[in-house]
Order: sequence, then structure tokens, then C-alpha cells
Amino acid sequence: MTRAFIALTLPDLLKDRLLDVRHALERTDARIKWVDADQMHLTVKFCGDVDDDQIQLLAAAVREESSHWQQPLRLAVGSLGAFPNKRNPRVLWVGVRENIGLSALAERMEKAAVIAGVEPDTRSFSAHLTLGRIKFIERHDPLLKRLKAMGVETYHYDIHELSLIKSELTPAGARYTQLEQIILGT
Repeated sequence: MTRAFIALTLPDLLKDRLLDVRHALERTDARIKWVDADQMHLTVKFCGDVDDDQIQLLAAAVREESSHWQQPLRLAVGSLGAFPNKRNPRVLWVGVRENIGLSALAERMEKAAVIAGVEPDTRSFSAHLTLGRIKFIERHDPLLKRLKAMGVETYHYDIHELSLIKSELTPAGARYTQLEQIILGT
């Protein structure tokens, strides 16, 4: 079994901006597992545990569904948020503005996953870029005020690469291996 997901690979300039936001939030007593820059991505479809035979089907379906893509994906990235909310944050993220192209790509990747035998997602797609996961936070931590007050300027980025990624959970955190790379618009 392989734990897998389909994600957009982020350009270095966007990763640098996300690190700037992260650094502005780091002065806190909260215990946070920050996402390393080399692991930052935008998950389009989480597939979960997939049989080795299914991986080949999934890779082929991802290639087929992405072949309809004629250009890079342009994203507007900005705003700061948290799941489930900013009063009780567990996941810190930077938002991606609603994007018809991204939604269409997510639908195609959902279709590719279903073709490969992956269960359809019951939740609606929510585009975000995870900065970190909070393990523990005090009720009066300065991070909570910063989350409410801090703005993140919106920037536009062209995304050129879609990947099928294997995720291995280790005591040190997740380790990602790219199984398939698709250049959008080729």
C-alpha cells in the first residue's frame, strides 16, 4: 500500500512568500510543526492508501486527465486563515482565491482517482497552502491576536507542474517522493 496524493508544485517565489508569512507567525509559545519549504504544495486530491497496482492506474489516469490542460494555472494567493477557525487554530494556512481553472483541475483529478478505484471525496475542495499544524496553544498566546490582525497581500503565480506524490509517515514527519510529474500546458 502506498499513501498518495495529487498536488500542484509551487514555484520558489511563492514558497519564499509563504516562508515570510510563516516567519511573521513564529514568535509564539505554541507548539507548531511548520511545513518545510521543500514540502510546500497545494493538494488537489488526497487519495489515501492505494494498492501498488492502483498506483499505475492512478498515474495513467492523472496523465490522461491533465492532458486536456492547455496552459499553466494562474493562481491568486493571499489571506491568512486557520482550520477549524482563528479562535481555535489547529492548521495555519494561506488561502487561494476561488479559481475556476483550479476547481476544474480538482474535478479532473477527482475523476482520475475514481477511475483508478480511489473512493470519491465527500468533502468539497478547499484550496489552501498549509504553513503549519498546531500541536498545542495557550488561550492567550500572541499568535491568536496576530492571526486576527495580520493581513497577507495577494500575489499572482503561474503554476506549471502537477505531481502524483507518495507520502511516507515517519517519526520525523512526512517524507514525499514524486511518482509522476506532469507539466501543465504541454
